[in-house]
Amino acid sequence: MRKIILSAVLGLAVLLVLAPANAHAFWPNGSVNSVRVGPYANTTIWGSQFYRWQTMGNWGWYNYSTAPMYRTYVSPFNMGQQGMSRGSVGWSYNPFFGMTYNVTTPAMSGYNFSPFYGYLQAYNVPSMSYSIPAGYVIP
Repeated sequence: MRKIILSAVLGLAVLLVLAPANAHAFWPNGSVNSVRVGPYANTTIWGSQFYRWQTMGNWGWYNYSTAPMYRTYVSPFNMGQQGMSRGSVGWSYNPFFGMTYNVTTPAMSGYNFSPFYGYLQAYNVPSMSYSIPAGYVIP
């Protein structure tokens, strides 16, 4: 028994000696928001948004991606769930094609069920991608 206690104390001492003097936390990778008040409940989960860019010679691009999301809710009258994928917006430039704007809408899928009103509404909206040259005028 003394060997186990001595090993545990020595192991803890080694960890304390090798531990860094200060710790740095990373920015959260998403968030969860949940609330319940009586028979009403709502939970929303967000992922992280991010941006990326690259330049090389005389071309470059930039892209911002929105966070994915999941939501569920319950009340005495209805309940439902919803999921949403990432969307993005950005631009790219090269000397041959010039400036181009790029947009990708998020895909959404979910349902709303109401036994009180007697219906089930399911939906699925696909993701769409658009690339628009900077000099293009929408008719």
